[in-house]
Amino acid sequence: MNLNLLTKWFGPSRGKQQAIQPLAFVHLHKTAGTSINEFLTNRFPANEFVRFYPEYGESFRLKLPRRAKLCYSGHVRLDEMIAVVPKQTMLFTILRDPVQRAISAFYGWKRYTREELKRRNPYLVPIYDLSLNEFLRQYPLLSLNLFGDFQTNYLGRPKEVGRVTDGSFVPPNRQDLGRAKDNLSRCLVGTTERLTDTIALLCTVRGWAIPDQVPKANVTPRKPKQVDLDKNAQEFFAKHTALDNELHQFAGMLLQEQLDKAQVKLTQTEHPVREYRLTFDQPIPGYGWHPREIFQGKYFCFSEPRAWLECPIPVGKQILVEIETLTLLPAEHFQQVKLCLNGQQVELQCLPTKTGAKLRGVIDCKTKGGKGRLELEALNPIRPSDLVPGSPDQRILSLAVTEVRLRAA
Repeated sequence: MNLNLLTKWFGPSRGKQQAIQPLAFVHLHKTAGTSINEFLTNRFPANEFVRFYPEYGESFRLKLPRRAKLCYSGHVRLDEMIAVVPKQTMLFTILRDPVQRAISAFYGWKRYTREELKRRNPYLVPIYDLSLNEFLRQYPLLSLNLFGDFQTNYLGRPKEVGRVTDGSFVPPNRQDLGRAKDNLSRCLVGTTERLTDTIALLCTVRGWAIPDQVPKANVTPRKPKQVDLDKNAQEFFAKHTALDNELHQFAGMLLQEQLDKAQVKLTQTEHPVREYRLTFDQPIPGYGWHPREIFQGKYFCFSEPRAWLECPIPVGKQILVEIETLTLLPAEHFQQVKLCLNGQQVELQCLPTKTGAKLRGVIDCKTKGGKGRLELEALNPIRPSDLVPGSPDQRILSLAVTEVRLRAA
């Protein structure tokens, strides 16, 4: 195995468009949006998921791609997002308890150096030296800007409203709350506290397989389990997050209503197939797959120690299963694999190819079609950091899969 090759990948790549409804994710800061982005990465064809996260003073419009995409995500206000995405785009956002969101945001910023805070936003620099209670007391106007009904402001009014030329900030009012509620009613809505239900709703509406677990990304480091707010902080949040609190409760109600309505979509008729083929430039209907990458013109995904795909089962007495892989890890890692189709283990042969190997097996599985679950378990996964000295990559990897095929034998 040429270890020098291992330093060339571990970055997502992109491909062709399919006729599916675009999705736009309005990512409110510290509401589990990074976890949602991680989940969305492989749910669209390669090159169809675009993120725009402008730094302080940047224009997100300069980051927009020239042609329309199938999925947009970013720290962008709802009205700004609507202005740039294609018509008929499905809007999606997540809200969080306003006090917990504020605490998470504060400690999220606190992980940066003074220089990084200055680059991101000069107004954030005082956070470096202060506790949350101290910051709220010493910088009440800035605290109002950062934490005061932040979600109502983001969802209920245009960017230019609320700011005046002297740098002060006019907090949202109940009219802004009304607009925010109206805007939320146009969206698919979730809450951080019910993230599992939120992802289940998103998957049901989009026709995706529901994952076994919820991804956890960008968890705020060194955040205390319990933050003791002094009297001044309690009074600040009680006064200046009342609208956000009402909006958060409204979002929870919308989530439940949308979950109830979406249940009718859980039962869909599947057309029988003789063959199913998945290449990894396509949307990936499963879980346990790292973001797609590209090697020698082929899109692939590294699988986690356990990964699965939801796929149609071909009609036949026997099913041939083939998995094309790239040889990006030593053979002792990618050859030790357990594969099951609907709980039935497939005995595999490992056949060499020019760029890797093909795992191939046949099982008796008399079916009339329908959905199935293909499960892949690596018995000897590896971290790149354990394989390549100096590598920062801490992911646990197993197979680099380029194609999965099922057909009637």
